[in-house]
Amino acid sequence: MTGPWPHPKTGILYYRKATPPDLFSERARLKEMGITVTREIQRSLGTRDRKPAERAYKQVSEEVEAQWDLWRKALKEGPEALTPKEEWAIAGDHAKEFLAKYEDDPYSAPPPAPLPEPPTDDGHTLPQMLSKMGVPERRAFKRDLKAFLAARSHARTKLALRMITTYPMLAKALGPDLGVMLEEAHGKDTSAALAKYGLVVPQETRRIINLRMLELMGTAQRGIEARKAGDYRPVAALEAVPAFTASKPKAKPEGLSLLYLLEHKSSSQSIKTKTVDDTRSHLRKYVQFVGHDDAHRVTKDDVRAGSGNLHS
Repeated sequence: MTGPWPHPKTGILYYRKATPPDLFSERARLKEMGITVTREIQRSLGTRDRKPAERAYKQVSEEVEAQWDLWRKALKEGPEALTPKEEWAIAGDHAKEFLAKYEDDPYSAPPPAPLPEPPTDDGHTLPQMLSKMGVPERRAFKRDLKAFLAARSHARTKLALRMITTYPMLAKALGPDLGVMLEEAHGKDTSAALAKYGLVVPQETRRIINLRMLELMGTAQRGIEARKAGDYRPVAALEAVPAFTASKPKAKPEGLSLLYLLEHKSSSQSIKTKTVDDTRSHLRKYVQFVGHDDAHRVTKDDVRAGSGNLHS
C-alpha cells in the first residue's frame, strides 16, 4: 500500500507498509539483536488533511526505509560492539537532550517511566525463584529490589552487593528478568538513542544501555523537578557523563549506488512520492537479485534478467 491510508473509524491518515520479505524472514535473528519485526508497519500521520499527511508520509517513509537499511546492515555485518564508555555516553546524551528539551517549561515534561515490577507470569525464572521463598523473604526481596531500582548511583552498588549476598539465587535468576523489566521501562529511550547514531547493538549491550537509561533518565527527571523549583544549575551527574562520539564511518565502496541516484534525483527534481516509493521498491528487489548496488556494474543482461525475475 502506497500513500496515506485513512483509518476506517477515525479517518486519521496513516503510513502503512508491509515489512520487506527479506527482513521478515530474518525476524528471529533480528530479535536476538533486540529488534522486533512485525509483518506490517503502521504509524499515525496525525491528521485527516491529505496534503500535510503526504508530507508527513514522505518523512516517515524515509525513516522506515533507513531503519530497514540499518537492519540489513546488521544482518550482513553483525551488531556493533560498544565500549562501557560509549554505553554510558549514549544514555547520557539521551538524558541530557530530554532535560534540555523540557527545562524551559518543566511542567510540560512527561512523567517518569514507572519503576519496573518483577514479572508475574510463570514462564520466567524470577517468579520461580520467588516461589521458593517463604512469604517474609519474598516480601523483603521485592522491597529490596524496588529500593535498588529507585536508588541513586552512589547507593546502588551497596544495595546490589547486599542483595546478591542475601539472595544467593539472584545472580543466576535476575539477569534475564531484569532485562525484560528494563526493556519495558526504557526500551523506547534506548531505541531512540541508538537510531540517532544508526546503531544496532548486541542484545546484552542493549540491556546494559537500558540499565544506564534507568539511572540517567531518573537523574534527568530529578533535574526537571529542580527546574520546577527554580533551580537551573547544571545537573552534575549528567555533566559528568561523556558525550557520545560516533565511530568514523567505513570508507564508502567504490562505485555509484543505484539508490543514491534515486534519492539525489528525487531531492533535486519534482517527482511524485508514489513514483519515488515504487521505484525505490523495485530497485531494492533488483539489488537483492543481482547482489550489488553499483550502477557502473549493471549490464544489459542484468537488466533483462532482473526485469524478468521481478515480474515473474
